[in-house]
Amino acid sequence: MVVTTKTKFESVMDFSCVLTPRNIPLDSLSFINTKLISIEILANDLPVLADAHFKQEFKRSEDNPEVATYNSIFQSRIASSCESLCSSVYGAGEIAAKFIGPRFHPQMPNNFRGLKERLKAGDLKDYGLNPTLFDFEGHELILAARSETSHYSSVFVAMPSSERRTLSFKTLSEDMQRVETSSIPLEIFVSSALASIENLKTLICIFFDNVVFPQLNLDIMIRGNVSRDSRGIPIVKNGLLSPLPDISVRDHIIRCGLEHLL
Repeated sequence: MVVTTKTKFESVMDFSCVLTPRNIPLDSLSFINTKLISIEILANDLPVLADAHFKQEFKRSEDNPEVATYNSIFQSRIASSCESLCSSVYGAGEIAAKFIGPRFHPQMPNNFRGLKERLKAGDLKDYGLNPTLFDFEGHELILAARSETSHYSSVFVAMPSSERRTLSFKTLSEDMQRVETSSIPLEIFVSSALASIENLKTLICIFFDNVVFPQLNLDIMIRGNVSRDSRGIPIVKNGLLSPLPDISVRDHIIRCGLEHLL
């Protein structure tokens, strides 16, 4: 039985907002978190946009009743959201790889593709990164869609009259003689995007457990702290920062909900 981590990504974020561990790039976790939030928003918006698009009815004008029209804005918004989502998944993975890879080992790949291959091969089991913890298929589907939209094709959304809610990619063949079409059901695209969020959160949490935490000196006092909100932004009252008393790294670990690591 594979045991995953008890550490929550939000707790790691809380910890890093106050104390950036040694040898960890400043704000890298914040950058990753921003992209993960973007992915989640876009993934949750897509079904709403799809409902608005596929449930609309064709309209015919009195002047030209032979021509049926519909509002194409939803197709454009779905396509734009898909491309933004793919880009965010790619970016979050690349930043995470640069954040994590070299800290496992100086020769570890610092790009997500290389890190993912090491994960799939089981090379990182010693760090608690068991391949069975990750949905590689879903993540790779999003990255494949990103390659299509970045290098070959736009996203095409089925007509409102279609019974299938699909995203299509039309790619010019290598001999430049024909167009090859591939499709992804919108539901699978959304679930794969959400799976990519969990992949990256799990990766970072296990990395924190097994690489960052063992290197912490729990007795060191954290000085010059100020009270911060859930986004890590200092709280200002009456024009002044809200000071907090000095706290040890050990107490900060507990305060962030990471006491299971002690």
